[in-house]
Amino acid sequence: MITGNVIINGVDIKSTYGAYVVEGGFVDIPCIPDMKEPTVNDWYEYDGVEADLDAPCCEPLTHTIVFMMKGELSVLDSFLKMIMSERLISINMVDISREIRARVVSAIPKGISLGMYRISVDLCEDNPLEGIEYIVPDNHSRPTGLIIDGNDISLYGMSLVDSIDWLYPGVDVKDNLLHSSQYDNGESHFTGNDMSVTCNADDIEISSVMKSKSFHQFWIKRNALALDLFKPGERVITYKGVSKKAYYKSCRSSLFMYSDRIWWKFGLSFRNLGGE
Repeated sequence: MITGNVIINGVDIKSTYGAYVVEGGFVDIPCIPDMKEPTVNDWYEYDGVEADLDAPCCEPLTHTIVFMMKGELSVLDSFLKMIMSERLISINMVDISREIRARVVSAIPKGISLGMYRISVDLCEDNPLEGIEYIVPDNHSRPTGLIIDGNDISLYGMSLVDSIDWLYPGVDVKDNLLHSSQYDNGESHFTGNDMSVTCNADDIEISSVMKSKSFHQFWIKRNALALDLFKPGERVITYKGVSKKAYYKSCRSSLFMYSDRIWWKFGLSFRNLGGE
């Protein structure tokens, strides 16, 4: 299935090489970059961790786009040379209104039948938050009850899917300071002045769908969510009266559809700081 027109370095790859993106080939494109792991202190006498979130930074963002093309081997060779001709290439995905500049990590072709080739291209945006403008989304979605920093996630056109597992967290108890000797039975745990139990930090997983009627509004919503997740300081996540302090960790995209209405299914992972 042809999913849309793609222009690379100003070249329309369909009309020039007969190449097109396979169905689902843009699934990684909306992804929000992961956060670089902040510096943390993990005190055994306190729940969770303390994290330095004064200036959170993102990891580079890797995309995999899979192309199909039919033609002579010489045409495939020309296509690959065009992709690899520059360190940074411009990829304009016309039908999803997205243009990025990215570094080519690899381009691996595979013949699947006589004259038909599948090319998997890995691309990397070294600074994926650079140049993103914050625009407050035009929200018309029904409230979900899941609130991040005072905003219902419907602000970003999001609705919840699956369960909210973090409402029922597992308990992973921290070890106290301990002493163990080959001359004593068992081991001795230091408990200080009390016998209180403290727990390790755990993860908060949120599965969601972001919907939009136009790509103009979709990218406004996605970009606003990305920039809000990387604001300095901790995030406060509230659902049904339960609040958690956390920081954003990562995003995983599982579905990106846009034939009728834009529909992006994805998951967000947060590290629960604990201490509530």
